[in-house]
Amino acid sequence: MPEEKNVITLGVKDLKISKLLKDDSTGVKYDTPHDVPGVKTIEITITTEDKELTGDGVLLASSSKKKGYDVTFSNAQLNPQVMAIINGSKVTEGGELDNETITISDDADDKPNYFALEFIPEETDGAGEYHRTLYKVKGNAELQYTESDYSVYSFTGKGVARDYDKKFGKTDLYTNETPIAQIPEIKAQST
Repeated sequence: MPEEKNVITLGVKDLKISKLLKDDSTGVKYDTPHDVPGVKTIEITITTEDKELTGDGVLLASSSKKKGYDVTFSNAQLNPQVMAIINGSKVTEGGELDNETITISDDADDKPNYFALEFIPEETDGAGEYHRTLYKVKGNAELQYTESDYSVYSFTGKGVARDYDKKFGKTDLYTNETPIAQIPEIKAQST
């Protein structure tokens, strides 16, 4: 049976990504969060695998298991550090004082990195706000050129479970506005 998807689309006012530095049996560690400037949209599609058991011409049982996420977002401003985190690009600076140059590689050897993605929706119903975090996302970002409008940067990728604890992410509910913070390091308990 084909995979089924449920789509959640939200307005977003803040989006940050943190490069995943370690994810193994000893723990999990992320780099500091980097702002994705000018975020316009984000879409998270839950990917499930559904199975059905039929007999005597009727449905006898069904099961559904979450397999991961399809993730897309777009933003209006280029940030070299964000491109380096997402695409595995190398960023170099050079040039003269009056004409500095920042170069973002686009090499065959560039390999996308895993990163955590955390965002705050533009509006929430009720008091406070919530943050949605996906712990392990990978994909590619690219510039989309348009003739009659501004160009935007677009990301397309997958959210998968962490190796350490098989968690996809979390949602935190806050009674007051709360900025996005560093994801704490997790260390495996020694036995």
